[in-house]
Amino acid sequence: MSPSPFQPGDADQILDDFGEDLEITAAPTVKRGLLDDVVLEQETAGQTTQSQRLVLKVKRGAFAGLATVMGLTVSIPSRGVSYVIDQPLARPTSLFDFYVLQVKRA
Repeated sequence: MSPSPFQPGDADQILDDFGEDLEITAAPTVKRGLLDDVVLEQETAGQTTQSQRLVLKVKRGAFAGLATVMGLTVSIPSRGVSYVIDQPLARPTSLFDFYVLQVKRA
């Protein structure tokens, strides 16, 4: 694995420029994040399927100290929608931690 070409402050600059305001009750210090669509592959019974999923990108280590992030509610006030963190995605050379989101049902 090659080292990241990014500098530590790059994540803050990217979030300032392109991030969306977030509200996460269990992590009040996490205030900005990026939303992006990714294609995930899953193999079931020998068949590979692909699905497009929404992911949240937050600064690497933003959830440090929390026992778990699965099930946390992520609200996006500008969109008027809330999501639940479903699972983490490994991206070792990224400035960000990635989490698959699901729309929160009422």
